[in-house]
Amino acid sequence: MQTTSSSKLRLGLLGARGVGQAHLHGVADGSDFSIAAVADASDELLGKVQTDFGSADHPIATYHDYRELLDREKLDAVIIALPTFLHGPATLAALDRGLHVLCEKPPTCDLVEMREVQDRVQKTGLVYMFGRQDRFTDKVRAARDMIARGELGPLCGARAEWIRVRGKQLADGGWRTLREKGGGVLLDLGIHGIDTVWFSMGCPGIVEVSASEFTAFRDASENPEGYTADDGAVGWIRFDNGVVLQYQFAFGMNVAGPWKMGQDGAYIRSEDWKACRIYGNHAGIDVYANEKITGPRDHASITKMIDPTEKQPSPFIAQAAEFARAIRENDKPLNSIDHAIQLMQLLSTLRQSADQQRALTLNTMPTNPITPYRQLENAELGYSDTPILPDSGYHVHEGSRPQPPIVTPGNGTAPPSDAIILFDGSNLDQWESIVDGPAPWKIENGYMEVVPQSKNIRTKQHFGRIQLHVEFASPAEVLKKGQGRGNSGIFLMGLYEVQVLDCYENPTYPDGTVGGIYGQYPPLVNVARVPGEWSTYDIIWEPPVFEGARVVRPPFVTVMLNNVIVHHAKELQGPTTHKKLTQLDPHPATGPIMLQDHNDLVRYRNIWVREIGEYDD
Repeated sequence: MQTTSSSKLRLGLLGARGVGQAHLHGVADGSDFSIAAVADASDELLGKVQTDFGSADHPIATYHDYRELLDREKLDAVIIALPTFLHGPATLAALDRGLHVLCEKPPTCDLVEMREVQDRVQKTGLVYMFGRQDRFTDKVRAARDMIARGELGPLCGARAEWIRVRGKQLADGGWRTLREKGGGVLLDLGIHGIDTVWFSMGCPGIVEVSASEFTAFRDASENPEGYTADDGAVGWIRFDNGVVLQYQFAFGMNVAGPWKMGQDGAYIRSEDWKACRIYGNHAGIDVYANEKITGPRDHASITKMIDPTEKQPSPFIAQAAEFARAIRENDKPLNSIDHAIQLMQLLSTLRQSADQQRALTLNTMPTNPITPYRQLENAELGYSDTPILPDSGYHVHEGSRPQPPIVTPGNGTAPPSDAIILFDGSNLDQWESIVDGPAPWKIENGYMEVVPQSKNIRTKQHFGRIQLHVEFASPAEVLKKGQGRGNSGIFLMGLYEVQVLDCYENPTYPDGTVGGIYGQYPPLVNVARVPGEWSTYDIIWEPPVFEGARVVRPPFVTVMLNNVIVHHAKELQGPTTHKKLTQLDPHPATGPIMLQDHNDLVRYRNIWVREIGEYDD
C-alpha cells in the first residue's frame, strides 16, 4: 500500500463497463486519485480508458483479469465495478493485498459473503466503502437534512418504486437473470429505493419485513431454463421509528407508465420511472422528483426541495472524495461497512421472506453496530467460517458476537447486581398511592403490610418487559375462607393480575387460586405454603405490542411460585376483570407494578425487578 498524506492515491479500477465509466469520470474530475490500472475483459473498453484518461506522461496499465492487476500493481485502493457475483471475491482479494476498497452496490450477493468481508475489514483495519452515489446527491442530502430538522413532522410512511414497462425487461440471459450470481431486480434496482428512504431517515433500525418476488418474463428470455432471478419484487419494511416503507420494483411489468413530456413537446408514456416518497404529518417529499408537498388544510402546495436551476455536481466526484478522506484520516466513510452489513441483512431477509411466504422479524438487528475494537478483541474466541444464523446475521459460534453483560447473582435472597430495588424493607420511596400522594402502607421488621381500605399502591417507575421477584405472606391467623383469606394481588403494568391468596387447604374458584392469572387461568399446580410463611413469586413478563389499534403481539407471562412453574409463556386474553370477559385494547407500552389492598393484612418484602433487554444489545 503506497498511501501518503500529500500525494495522490494510486487507484485501480476493476470493471470498466457502465457504472465503471462513471467512477472513472468521478475520479478523474477530482483531485485525490491517480488512475494507475484498469481491468476489464473488453479490449475495446480498455482502449477507450487509455484514450480518455491516459496520456504519454501517464499511461494506464490494462489487464483482462482483475487478479493479475492486484498481483502486479502497487496501489493504494481499488474501485470494484464488476458483475455482482464478483463483488465479494474481488473485495476479499483486494483487502488481502492491503488495498482500501470502494465496491459498487450491492456490496455482495448475500449476507454470508458480507460477513466475510466484514471479518476481513476488521482484521486488516483497511477502509471499506460501498457505492451508493445517490447518498451524495443534493436531493438526498436535502431530504436527510429536512427530516433531521423535523420539517416533515412525525414520519408516518414511505414508498419506493422503480418500474420498467413490458418490453423493457431483461432478455439477454446474462448474470442479471441468475439469482445464484446476484441477479434479480431486488439487488439491482431495489437497493436504490430502499437505501434512499433508509438513509434519508437517518438509518433507523429495521424491525420486520414481508416480501414477495416473481419472475413474470422468464418465457421472454433467450434462455428461459437459466432464468432463475426475480424480475419483480413487492413488499414492506417496518422501521423502529414507526415508518412502514412500501416498495415495488420491476425489470418489466404489464402497466402503462405515467405521462411525461417528450422531446417534441408531446405527452408520452414513460417506459422507465422511479419514485421515492417519504410522508410526514406536516409535509411530504418525493426525493427523485425534487418535490416538497405541504400547505394549509384545504389544499397542497408543491415546492422544490433544492433550486433546480443550479447545476449539481456529479455525486461520483463527491463519493470518490469521501473515499479518499476516509483513507487519509483512517476513518469510517459515510457508506460504511456497518451500513453494508445492515443493508445486506435486510435484503437477504426480504428474499427469505419471499421464499417462505411469510413476514419475518429482524429484532436483533443493531441500530448501533458493534465497534471494530470489540470485533477484533474477540474474533479469536470462535469461528468465522461457519453458517450464518438467520435471525441475527452472526456466524454459528462467532467469537466477535457481543459478549453477554456480566451480572453478579445475589447470595441467598439477595437481588442480582443489575436489579432495580423496589422494596428492601427500609422505606416506600419507590411507591405511591393510586389515589394521590405517598404509599400509606405500614413498614415493620423489614416488610410492608397492607393497611385495609387505604387503597392499592404502585411503583413510581413504569416498566415493560421484566423479570419480577416478590415475596409475600398471608396472615398467620386464619379468620375466613375462600377469597376472604389473605387476599391481595400483583398487577403487571397496573392491569394484569397474578393472584395472591392463602390457598393452603382453602379451595376457591380455580382461576382465583394463588398463582392464578385472575379470571383467566388457574395455576398448573397449587404450591401454597401454610398461613404466615413467606412465599416467593418470580415472574417473567412480556407486554403486548400494538400498532395503532392492531395487536402485533399479545402479552405473555411465565410465573414461578415457590420455585415451581405455575404458568409457562402463557398468552393472556387481556387485562384483569371481575365476573366478566376481557379483551385486549391498545394501552401504553409501559406501566407500573401495583399491589392490591383487598382489606387483608398481607405482607410483602424483598421486591426487585430486572428490565429484560434484547440479544446482542
